[in-house]
Amino acid sequence: MKERMKQLGVLFLVFMMALTILPSQGTIKAEETKESFTVHYHKNDGTDEIIDKEYASKEEAIEEGSLFTWEGRTFVSWNLQADGKGKRVAEKTKLNEVMKDETTLDVYAIWKEKVFKVNFMDINGDKETIYHEEETKDGKITLPVYR
Repeated sequence: MKERMKQLGVLFLVFMMALTILPSQGTIKAEETKESFTVHYHKNDGTDEIIDKEYASKEEAIEEGSLFTWEGRTFVSWNLQADGKGKRVAEKTKLNEVMKDETTLDVYAIWKEKVFKVNFMDINGDKETIYHEEETKDGKITLPVYR
């Protein structure tokens, strides 16, 4: 019993010393750490262009495809894999739908070539006649020869 009283006395003394030391060291504040989430948007056009966006909540949404442009191409969607074989991520999808425990996410722009339709026509008065119709992806065509 005497030994137990000694131990309690020592603990009390240590506690009192801690109380007198702490105020002289200043105020200790516990600060809440704000979690943030980062999405790495890859242009995915053969360059290494990436735009990183930080979000405060997983309730925020994936950016629209207009984040990037690529001449001669149209944005299709975001994808979790550069080759487009991963999970498709639509524009304005909430982060919590594609991010589980992660705090970062990589998405890759998926593109398709623009196709232009060219009609070669003969206009005779009020009547238009299409002689030839051709599609092109690069904007170049070979004019047809008519005799």
